[in-house]
Amino acid sequence: MAAHLYPATVRRVGIGFAVLLVLLVVALILGFRVGTGCVWAPRAVLALAAAACLTGLGLACLAARARARAMRHHAKVAERLDRVFQHLNATKA
Repeated sequence: MAAHLYPATVRRVGIGFAVLLVLLVVALILGFRVGTGCVWAPRAVLALAAAACLTGLGLACLAARARARAMRHHAKVAERLDRVFQHLNATKA
């Protein structure tokens, strides 16, 4: 029962997350090297952390949706098999 995730979507989200982490590092470096940057560095870090959390939430929703889609598919297959077996049992009797 593996969940189906589209590789292009996962790649896109992963690249977005990597870009957010790189921007976080740049904000930290600029904020602590430049004396005037210390004012906006914590805000930038908080904004990037919030964006990273939203990205993680999006990944979790994507995985849950894919899992639910797979479970619906398995339920449909089980219902079809049940109808086939009922038909076979009815023709034997």
